[in-house]
Amino acid sequence: MTRTAPVSAYRTLGVTAQDSFDTIKTAYKRLVRAHHPDVTGGDCTRLAEINEAYDALRHHCEQRPEQSGAQGGASRAAAEDAEKERRRKAEAARRAAAQDAARQAARRAAQEAAERRAAARAARCKAEEQEARRLAEARRQAREAASRRSSLADTLRAAYGHLQKAAPAAELLNRTA
Repeated sequence: MTRTAPVSAYRTLGVTAQDSFDTIKTAYKRLVRAHHPDVTGGDCTRLAEINEAYDALRHHCEQRPEQSGAQGGASRAAAEDAEKERRRKAEAARRAAAQDAARQAARRAAQEAAERRAAARAARCKAEEQEARRLAEARRQAREAASRRSSLADTLRAAYGHLQKAAPAAELLNRTA
């Protein structure tokens, strides 16, 4: 069994090329626990070497057909199909969420437009009511003024009538005086 991963990666993790992926993963976890910087005496550079070695081996060993028997190729295809299906469903869910967001935004915009139209309608009605009140007041004042003019005209006519009746008597007085 030949692997293309560098030999130094196997040495870093303390495993051989013939070990299974599970053995490599167990060795990696043990070394990470021992060299993690949060643990007393942990070494960042050693942890970086361990991570690089594991990444190199993981990509070469993870889905080898000989590890899972004769079904390795079939299980890989099934896993790929499952991953494609998961991605398709995630994309469909993302599109549905985007469409829902767009619908909600459209509903909000329509509601705001309806509220603006209602406010404009109310403002027009209020302005029309104010104009009708102003016109009614102007008509009332015009009627009152006409009534006052009519009363004044009647008063003047009556006074003029009295003057006309008094004028011949005044002429008689002037002639006799």
